[in-house]
Amino acid sequence: MKRQLAIILALASTSAYADVTNFEGLEAGLGLGFVNADVVYTDSNLDRLDWGKNDVIVQLGAAYHWPINDDWLIGVGATYDLNDTNAGTQTYNNENIRAELQNHSSIYLQPTYVIDDTSAVFAKIGYHKARTKVTGPSTVWTDDNVSVEGFGYGLGYKKLIQNNLFIQGEFLFVNYDDESLISGPLRYEYKQKARSAVVTLGYRF
Repeated sequence: MKRQLAIILALASTSAYADVTNFEGLEAGLGLGFVNADVVYTDSNLDRLDWGKNDVIVQLGAAYHWPINDDWLIGVGATYDLNDTNAGTQTYNNENIRAELQNHSSIYLQPTYVIDDTSAVFAKIGYHKARTKVTGPSTVWTDDNVSVEGFGYGLGYKKLIQNNLFIQGEFLFVNYDDESLISGPLRYEYKQKARSAVVTLGYRF
């Protein structure tokens, strides 16, 4: 009886660890994201512009995951958006002023909990960097191209499919640091944040 129990426990342990190893190692993917970029401009003249358009981005990503026990992995990864996020236009002195988040990239830490052989849930905590570009006619606006950075977090679900392929979906929120600027007597500030939903098709190497 003791021998049978030992065999059962050994098999169960092997099975549990096999679940985790299905998700370990190097992976890369191509994601399609729906992004809401919220950019707010305020200045010492009490002017305020608030951009908040939804846009679609294409994102490259890569990560590596290590098992830490029978149920969990820890991973590190990076992403880069292949196109800029259009935050829309606002009217200032009867002219259109356009805002974008450009060159968005991130590095992140990802704990993953394995549900079964082919599915897992995960969280992300990451450092994000981008540029806020705001442009308009030179008669009413001085263009800005401001480097911004901040931290983001998210939750997601991953599903393994055949031939080392996987699909995953995630929701992310990024809060960038406020950027204060001076132009002559004018003091002004940009605040920016982004919310996104990203679906990624990837390959495990």
